[in-house]
Amino acid sequence: MDFSALESPRRAVVIVGGAVAGSEAAAVCLEHGLWPIVIEQNAHPYGKIEDGLPRWHEKLRALEMETIAGRLNDPRVTFVPSTRLGEHVSLDELANRWGACVVLLASGAWRDRPLFVGAHEFLGRGLMLQNALVADFNQTPDEAHTSGALDDALVVGGGLASIDVVKLLRIQAWQALLRGEGRAASATALEREGAPEGLAGRGPTIRLIYRRQKVDMPLSPIAADATPAQRQKAGEIRTRLVDKVLNRFEIAFEPGLSVKAPVVKEGRLAGLVFAGGDGQDVVLHAPRVVSAIGSIPEPLPGVPMRGELLDVEDAERGRLRGFANVYALGNAVTGKGNIKDSRHHAENTTRRVLRETLEPDPFASAHERARERAERVVAECAHREPLTQAEVDRLTQEVQGHWTRTGYTGDLTAWLAR
Repeated sequence: MDFSALESPRRAVVIVGGAVAGSEAAAVCLEHGLWPIVIEQNAHPYGKIEDGLPRWHEKLRALEMETIAGRLNDPRVTFVPSTRLGEHVSLDELANRWGACVVLLASGAWRDRPLFVGAHEFLGRGLMLQNALVADFNQTPDEAHTSGALDDALVVGGGLASIDVVKLLRIQAWQALLRGEGRAASATALEREGAPEGLAGRGPTIRLIYRRQKVDMPLSPIAADATPAQRQKAGEIRTRLVDKVLNRFEIAFEPGLSVKAPVVKEGRLAGLVFAGGDGQDVVLHAPRVVSAIGSIPEPLPGVPMRGELLDVEDAERGRLRGFANVYALGNAVTGKGNIKDSRHHAENTTRRVLRETLEPDPFASAHERARERAERVVAECAHREPLTQAEVDRLTQEVQGHWTRTGYTGDLTAWLAR
């Protein structure tokens, strides 16, 4: 391992997760002359760009993957693939034994939020989860048969993910109908062009269930200080976007319904009971129920949780409770799957953490300086000298051990091309 490109880094920062938030954090670290060591649980660093963004988003996927790979391929960044927190290395080791100044958790939100209490019991028995569904779709070739593609479905959601899910289900249904007629079309072509000739009105009934209204779906941003006219305009845009998807992909929309209880038949999930806005229950039946109500961080050994999210002392700063030098970034703390939100949170939090760690504000009041000092990542980090050769050797040894285990040689381009 050659660290000649590091040019005597001031300190090392370990970043857990190499996708949008992690690669953004690595870039910010380089701006401050720090040595980012990026630990990624998967072989590839693309996270939900690869597994959570349907493959018809070709341009966006390509752009994001190129951005991530470009940042991690910087010779000053050390990448460690196929290394899972809690299995191959513990958070305590990273925070207290590796000698890094800061540990940044950019591990993402990989677990689906529970649709109702006990929902996991119905996985594979009528219940499908958005994350697994999209990942499987991305890994399944267009010509492959998709089991259940012509079954009716209830999709519960309301964000961009649920829009992708209903489109995905309709596309798979169209592909199944085409196969039955000896025809074929790619998912990308179907997403772009809509129903093939002769298939309009055919196939399963797919219903999108949302607890609010079309104008509330977060498909167009509304600024916090927006005027009533601006809010109305944004609501109109949202409604048009939703209607365009519903019409092109033949989706029924059921607003104002909140999940209340499962409908169980012969041990399978056969529908849902919803609480309607008028106080009356609404029962909808379907052989497939897809949960697309959002993603939350996956519980990892040694990482404190508070409910569905990581247990951070301050959501804005993201410091993990119980650790003086561990901060959470992006979806790991926001609990969202949004690319823009993840990058924005990662950049802002990383800059804030490093600013407080490296450059205390000399113009702040005594009270502000005291507060900053109390919240600082590690008190001694603000005064630490550049890494000594012994410290570099120790970090190198830790990294090299994981490289040997995974077969990675430090050449990210060759690794990604395998």
